[in-house]
Amino acid sequence: MGELLSLTRNSLRRQLGRPRVVVAVLLTVCCSLLAFFEVPAYLAAHDARLQALEPFIFLFAGVRPELPVLSVFLVLAGDAPFFHTGLDSTLSRTTRRKWLLAQLTAVLVLTLLWLIFFLLCSLCLFGRDLLSLDNRWSALGRVLAQTGRGEAAGFGLGAKPSMDLIQGRTPIGAFGVILLLNGMQYVCIAMWCMTLNLWTKRSYGSVLLVVFWLLRRVGASGDGWQVLNWLNPIGLTALGAWDVQPQTALRIGGIFVLEVAALWFFSLRRFRRMDVTK
Repeated sequence: MGELLSLTRNSLRRQLGRPRVVVAVLLTVCCSLLAFFEVPAYLAAHDARLQALEPFIFLFAGVRPELPVLSVFLVLAGDAPFFHTGLDSTLSRTTRRKWLLAQLTAVLVLTLLWLIFFLLCSLCLFGRDLLSLDNRWSALGRVLAQTGRGEAAGFGLGAKPSMDLIQGRTPIGAFGVILLLNGMQYVCIAMWCMTLNLWTKRSYGSVLLVVFWLLRRVGASGDGWQVLNWLNPIGLTALGAWDVQPQTALRIGGIFVLEVAALWFFSLRRFRRMDVTK
């Protein structure tokens, strides 16, 4: 365990110092502006307030990520596993299995940090005067959830409030569900990138996933593409429809574990056969 933590810490240290992460941070700020920029003006004009977690919840409540948000995450983690100079020397002191497991752990940490940073961006954009810290839904939030028209208040990037999400939950409870399901979803996306990158020997995984995402969007309404609804690595949260009952939670958790385990198996099998000196 100590060796795994050390490998994960070293990987995170390398990742957080890369220009790729700086670009991802800047793009995250841009996405926050695109998603929320017009909402503060709407709130000020109508003398309304939102609960502090509502902007983040409404943006990430979609059953699949919008392309700009997905693209930002692929910039951040699309080149997993995170190879680095001197990897052959590192592998001489540990096993390939442990090193690859450390990359998976690093992906999990990066995903959670990225989601939390998105939340902080939304809080900074609105400011304290336009947000409420009470653990109850705002009046405007309830109206938007009932109508499903987030764009009426200026929300962008497909932010669509839903009664299925807020019914029977407090904002903190909904935030926990959002964080958990989106964390699972984006970890699956990163694992697909890792597997595809290892098998193609290039960082093509993110490109292939964007193509898959586009086919999924086109095929969502076509009878010939309905199989994509079940083979979709991007959209794990769609299986829950936010009505997370015990049976649904068990199904989502089972699919997540099986998908990650299968991708881990294929990644490890490929990595053990790779010559990392080339």
